[in-house]
Amino acid sequence: MDKIKMRKQKQKQKQNPPRGESEVVFRPLPDGVEEDEPRRDLFMDLGYLKRKENWEYFFRSRKRDEFLIEWYAEWPQIQSLLTDQLLSPSSLLPKSDGEAAEPPPPAVQPGELNILVPGCGSSRLSEHLYDAGFKKITNVDFSDMVIKKMSKRNKKQRPVMKWRATNVKALEFIDKSMDVIIDKAALDAFVVSDDAFTVETRYILQVKRILKDGGRFICITVADPIVTSILLHHFRFGWKTSVHDVPEEPESSSENQKRQVFMFVFEKTTCASVALISTDIRKCESRDAESQEGKSRSQLIKALEDEQKYRDKYSGGSEVLNTLEDLNLEELKEYAPGRRIMLILGDPATYVYKGFLIDAQQDSGPCPCNFVVLFVPRSQVNHWIHSSEEGQKRLLAKLKAARALIILEDSNNCEVPWDDKKTQLKHIVRKLAPRRCDVGVPIPFFTSGEMVKACRTVHRVLSTVTRMIIVEETVYRKRLDYDDQDQYPEAFSLDYDDDDDLNSDPKDQVFRRLIFLLSAGMTQSEALCKEVVEENKKEIHTTKKKKRQIISGSSSKKASNIKREIDHDYLAHPYHNAIISGLMLISPHRKRFTTNGPNVETVVIGLGGGSLPMFMKKWLATVNIQVVEIDHLVSDIATKYFDFKEAARLRLHIADGLLYVKDKAHSEAAGKLDILIVDVGSLDLSLGLNRPSKEFVQESFLRDAKNCLSEEGLFVMSVFCGPSALRAAIHSTLKNVFGESLLCLQLKVDEEVFFGLKNESAITEDYISAACDELETSLEAAVNHKWTKRVIKASKLIRPLR
Repeated sequence: MDKIKMRKQKQKQKQNPPRGESEVVFRPLPDGVEEDEPRRDLFMDLGYLKRKENWEYFFRSRKRDEFLIEWYAEWPQIQSLLTDQLLSPSSLLPKSDGEAAEPPPPAVQPGELNILVPGCGSSRLSEHLYDAGFKKITNVDFSDMVIKKMSKRNKKQRPVMKWRATNVKALEFIDKSMDVIIDKAALDAFVVSDDAFTVETRYILQVKRILKDGGRFICITVADPIVTSILLHHFRFGWKTSVHDVPEEPESSSENQKRQVFMFVFEKTTCASVALISTDIRKCESRDAESQEGKSRSQLIKALEDEQKYRDKYSGGSEVLNTLEDLNLEELKEYAPGRRIMLILGDPATYVYKGFLIDAQQDSGPCPCNFVVLFVPRSQVNHWIHSSEEGQKRLLAKLKAARALIILEDSNNCEVPWDDKKTQLKHIVRKLAPRRCDVGVPIPFFTSGEMVKACRTVHRVLSTVTRMIIVEETVYRKRLDYDDQDQYPEAFSLDYDDDDDLNSDPKDQVFRRLIFLLSAGMTQSEALCKEVVEENKKEIHTTKKKKRQIISGSSSKKASNIKREIDHDYLAHPYHNAIISGLMLISPHRKRFTTNGPNVETVVIGLGGGSLPMFMKKWLATVNIQVVEIDHLVSDIATKYFDFKEAARLRLHIADGLLYVKDKAHSEAAGKLDILIVDVGSLDLSLGLNRPSKEFVQESFLRDAKNCLSEEGLFVMSVFCGPSALRAAIHSTLKNVFGESLLCLQLKVDEEVFFGLKNESAITEDYISAACDELETSLEAAVNHKWTKRVIKASKLIRPLR
């Protein structure tokens, strides 16, 4: 009886898909595709297939003659290109160069190559490779059914081939055990299933670890922009890269099945150098430019061109990156005053860091520290003091060290725990230490500005405007974490901020960050999260046989969920606090902010996460806010991940801020704005201008902005600029436009917030001092919230710009 029940239960499982939000959804068949044709079109809709049981159901539901699936790129298309790559000798082997050179390397023997095929599915790729002479193939997939069926199918004809059921993101193979790893659609499937973030930290890391030196990772892909970004970014240092067109499918294939397919080949080298990309990708013909295929091809070509520029810069251009193998380590034992070397450190198989080795200037004064290591978190990498030669020299003087190694974090290693980073780098750091550093004395490791305790990526999307956008959640451990503070008190006093409360963060809180990779990972927006407890609702489900009650979540009487929301009472960026302080101190409309009266018409150029306009809407009761954002994807992210919400006094416009201001200045609406705030970052950091982009500091824009304002209007702009000459030029332009009414709040040597009144009336320091006292009294009486202290403190730093 029990056997009969078990048999019926198994039959029922075959008939019904797994329940829940990951249930497989089959879309209708396209016109012209018969029901019994292989349904390869499903691949683009399998966003739900991120759970093992759903894949099992997918394969179980297919007919016997449909079980073998090639999502794209049949064997005849890839045979020649793939076998050429497999049989090409490694570039690490010595090459023949005339009579005096060593004999050419022996030809690659197909039967000797150890090949891994992760995410093999029910593709016949491995069968074709085996029949072509490549016998040592191991196939991996997390579907037990697929592995069993494919193993059974090939047991007699291909006895040497291996099949293993395991998760491809946790491959259990020893280090450097594979000659080739062939990924055909596996990486694409991860991205479709919204699993791209796990790929970066687990799957790609496994690939790098398992490959032998000189081995190849071959990825056959439709080159989705996110896949392209992952591949080019993670195989940048220590890998030779080539990208190829896969011949198109035969004309007889249905349009639904035809796709552009590309082959990325990455060869593992033994040092973390940067090599240019070799590619034979054909350009899109003009007649196909507007088609989806044409746009996809153009996107790939643009991504390759951008990556090529980056690699050219660091492989032989203006800023050559040196590996330890490129350096004379014995010479480095001695100081060379003013020496500055760009480095790429690490092992391509596990970790890579970019850094600078700097020796102090001859006239830098006494240096109590012989050698220090400063680790710069990703959000501060583009800070002028970390990235420019001028800033690094000033930093070294402040550290009072004879030599410093500045290590820059990026998305490859930002989620690695701090202790692991130190462990990874300690043996490398010792090689770069000067001779006078005693072997038994530990070299101090410092971190700049912030200490990340934990970090995870929660969203990633590719924008046509700002390119790759990332949303992260980060927990800060503390601002500074120096292990040797007692031994090196001078270095421990490192602090770029005159006011610690203005620029510090609450400890052990979760912050959500918005990052543009095109800005080299600089944090564009940051917001503090708070936890809100919500009670679960009871859900009643009924059946024909009987009624039953199901309570979601906990089984307790008062089941509850903890939901994470953005705290719009807290402004994480110090310059946002500075903007609020200026509005409440300088604006002639400040008395109307918290009292009844005509509304203050305000425009904010740049949305980011929306923290600033949301704060203004809540606390400045009579302000009407229009936010202008150029990228609609940024607005989507602000809404979904930063709790931005439009309201009667807060509206969002998707438009170019430059054109918006120009149109306002030359229309009937000119002179109507009470406040205009420019809060935009720059995607081009080549000038050393991180905020705003260069167009917003041109005199033509500033005059248009001034013309938009009412007679008592206020212009506000945050500027983050490193080079002193460029900073002076920006000051000069602002003074030309706003004259004696221009004020400035300097947060750091390279970060300022400017306030300019249209009426150009001179504002004295005595007036500012009296206004500060008045503001402090009014805020404490009317509001008395925790943010008021930060605003009051910031207001006392505002000075006329002379």
